[in-house]
Amino acid sequence: DCSSDLSPIPGFVGKAPDSSSPTPLPPASSSPRKMDPKAKELFKKASQKNNVSSVKKFLEQNSYLVDQRDVEYRTILHRACQNHDLDLISYLVQNHQKIIDAKDTGGWTCFHFFIDGFKSNAQKIPREVYEFVQTQCTAEVKHGGRGAAAAVLQNKSGIFAGQVQAADKQGMTPLMHMCRIFKKAEGTSEEDEEQHQQHDEREEDDDDDDEEEAKANTKRYRHEDILELLVANYKQKIFEHNVLGETAIAIAQRRGEAALLALMKFVIKYGLDSDLAEIQRSSVPRARQEEKKEEGQVVKRGQCGCSIS
Repeated sequence: DCSSDLSPIPGFVGKAPDSSSPTPLPPASSSPRKMDPKAKELFKKASQKNNVSSVKKFLEQNSYLVDQRDVEYRTILHRACQNHDLDLISYLVQNHQKIIDAKDTGGWTCFHFFIDGFKSNAQKIPREVYEFVQTQCTAEVKHGGRGAAAAVLQNKSGIFAGQVQAADKQGMTPLMHMCRIFKKAEGTSEEDEEQHQQHDEREEDDDDDDEEEAKANTKRYRHEDILELLVANYKQKIFEHNVLGETAIAIAQRRGEAALLALMKFVIKYGLDSDLAEIQRSSVPRARQEEKKEEGQVVKRGQCGCSIS
């Protein structure tokens, strides 16, 4: 990750909150050396994009392999999500619902993997991939069912809607991961930014003209667009901390200036800047109290600088 020389933003980096040890996941079903040869073949097929027919045929002959895990406890659906293989994702969620809510050893959901998949593409994100994330971020989360599996029957398109704000074992949400991998599209100029903004304005006009629709179809989506979808979904929850006491803003700042500026643009756009200011104001007195407390403590030290009890 890129480092930043920017001064830390008050209120967004702190001590890790107290938490009990997370419940360990079941051990991986097998290691790569011991994995069923057919399972290895299945994971290999699932890693190849536009190969859904081959995966489907393989699973029809070996249905017991669908919930096979690798050494990191990942499923073939996790693999499909990371590759943004929408055809394979669609097939798996419709026919093998039991793996939709699966998490790996780090607590990553399918949507965590989908967001992490953007790290390999910051330049031109396909429209269908952008719209898939948009659907998850705007779909209503169904309650009273059995997780995402129940949502298959109620809302097929928003299958991962309940995972959009989920935190992994490190308290990292998909938004935090997006800030972690954020990259400004290479060669982005002021002219590109202006054209991108014009596309947005045309979409807001809801013009049904065929020419406008054709232009929208050629729009180039970027990390910034995915980030906005997540911020709009999270709202005040963007200020939540992971286990290291970091918020999405702190992670974006650590990633670099481009990530921080993009995130703060949407904080302002969605009216979250007042919450940001309040958090910063409340953090200053706490910081001063901690400083006074430390100043009041007299610590004896040896010549090497070590404390002496």
